[in-house]
Amino acid sequence: MARRLVQMCWLLTVTLALVARPQVAARRPAGARQTRLEAGGSLLTAYHVAMEQHYLLTCGIQSFSLMAVGDVVAQTVEMRASRESASDPVRCVDSKCYLVEESDHCPVAYDPVRTLRLACLGGLINGLGASTWLRALEHALPGGAHPTMGVVSEKAALDACLWAPVSNAGYLLLAPLLEGKPLEDAAPVAKDKFASVMRVEWLTFLPYNLIAFSVIPPMARPVGTGLMAMGFGVYMSFVTHAGARRPPASPARPADAGPAARNDADPPAETGAPEGPR
Repeated sequence: MARRLVQMCWLLTVTLALVARPQVAARRPAGARQTRLEAGGSLLTAYHVAMEQHYLLTCGIQSFSLMAVGDVVAQTVEMRASRESASDPVRCVDSKCYLVEESDHCPVAYDPVRTLRLACLGGLINGLGASTWLRALEHALPGGAHPTMGVVSEKAALDACLWAPVSNAGYLLLAPLLEGKPLEDAAPVAKDKFASVMRVEWLTFLPYNLIAFSVIPPMARPVGTGLMAMGFGVYMSFVTHAGARRPPASPARPADAGPAARNDADPPAETGAPEGPR
């Protein structure tokens, strides 16, 4: 999963870098192609105006929408996996396999409330938090049109060491809290998952930031960060809801148990009349 996430995010990074580079055309296209380009230019101009006049609001709506899309993708994968495993009586969790009764199979259904919760977190953490952080970082370390490698490396290191831990800890802690779980249960789970999430974060956003701070203009970076966050949101959706469905302990039996072990697990049949009181 982490490898596919890194590959997808690298593809988004390269695509955005190519789009963001200034394009100089000697001739202007004619006909229908000209109309499409003008329409695309109008949308791009409207987006730039919104970013200049309503920076935080635009970034918040953008991150809210992209995080919602990421959770829909994650839940779609979960539902497909649930349907494929519905006919399999063996369920493996934490390197242990169980034989589960047919009535204990719980197919995963789409949860729109979960999408809304994670979208709100995306709008808050990525839309408002990350956008404010990127703007402050740009003001503190302006690179201009041609930033030096030292400035780019410093920005990427600060983002990885300061903002990334805060944002990931916020997701891991606030997601279960919004589901109604107490802080005593949410904090240990967030602590256990924090190291693995940070590894994926550094593998994904550290190389992206090296490219973004070098090539992508500052006003276009929230778009790139939002697209990257959408891919990362699929991963975070899996992580924050991993282990939510566990096999039942009472009717489940070890999958490697032989016939003798299964017979021992069954209650002995009663023979004869029941004994009277002593």
